[in-house]
Amino acid sequence: MTAAQQTARLLAVCRAVGWLLGLFVILAFLLLLWAGQRTVAAEQRRSAVTASAFIARVKACRRQAPGPPPSWSICERRVRANL
Repeated sequence: MTAAQQTARLLAVCRAVGWLLGLFVILAFLLLLWAGQRTVAAEQRRSAVTASAFIARVKACRRQAPGPPPSWSICERRVRANL
């Protein structure tokens, strides 16, 4: 085997390893994007549930008050104080 053939073979191996590493980087990036999207979606769902529960508590505060219902801001402050 000549030196030129050895160099060509070494370059072919290096090229294959480079492509393989590039593929791994792309797969890792796609996996990271997928995990990020799932995390964001879960946080959005949790936030929506928390906001709905907070609004339900404020509405309940207004309904359960004896006499004229207190203002929304007063009930909101009461609910925040109880959290």
